[in-house]
Amino acid sequence: MGVRPLKTTFVNLIESNFSEILCNLQIEHDNIDEIDWAFSKERQTFIINVRNKDRANIVLEHPVSLTIENNLTTVFSENKPGLVYVSGQNIDRLVSIYKASQKAGKTLVVDVYIAKILKTLSEYNKFPFPNNSYNIKVWFTKYVCDRLARIKRKDILYEFAGYKISKYEINMQPSEYVILTRPSQIVDMEKIPNLKLGNFIYSLWEGYKNNPDTIKLLDWIRKRKFTEHNIHTSGHADQESLLCFVNAFNPRYIIPIHTLQKNKYSSIFTQNVINLQDGESLELSDFLG
Repeated sequence: MGVRPLKTTFVNLIESNFSEILCNLQIEHDNIDEIDWAFSKERQTFIINVRNKDRANIVLEHPVSLTIENNLTTVFSENKPGLVYVSGQNIDRLVSIYKASQKAGKTLVVDVYIAKILKTLSEYNKFPFPNNSYNIKVWFTKYVCDRLARIKRKDILYEFAGYKISKYEINMQPSEYVILTRPSQIVDMEKIPNLKLGNFIYSLWEGYKNNPDTIKLLDWIRKRKFTEHNIHTSGHADQESLLCFVNAFNPRYIIPIHTLQKNKYSSIFTQNVINLQDGESLELSDFLG
């Protein structure tokens, strides 16, 4: 017996100052008739509607980027240096941070790694990246520069030489900048003595705070007496949302991933739960006939 694949397609995502967002989500699954979602301008949330063969509509709500952007703008507007720890691959969040920094009258500072990501994506869509049209500067951090030199890709450094900002410039007016940071940049920030008494925004999953590198960064932030803020909309569903979707799909097995509470799943869900350790493999053919 084969397993019918879950097919998901997102089409027609149109944004115009959040006045109109059109979204269409189509899913094929044995126990799902239809899933669609729409944007509620009034509540600034996506409203997701699941209709299955056995139950009435299941309605979920999830906040969107504009809520995050407004919260970021409020913090950036203070006359203090701003540091943000965010994934360089969370493009939606990077755009929100850029928009918020501009509303607050600040210059966004990114490293070469994020600058390259944004420039590459700009070839396919309208993303802000370091050029004459966007208020973005690039700081050449030690880890990234050393790595590019090691793999013989100094050409990437030259791409952004015209938008370089030095540690000296940041140190002269630190409150004028919003800087995207990560643990590997502690060595660079140590050379900016006036980078202190600012706002630090953590915009990642809370579980990463247990990572040794993140602990080092947070220790440095606290030593420099930054005010800490958690501003993040996780891609992780809450317990209520997980229950709704699991009940809608009614799978034979559930495998918890990317969670700190996997041992609680058996008491929450009626389906069979398979708990795996990090790095442990699972042969699906043992469970799927």
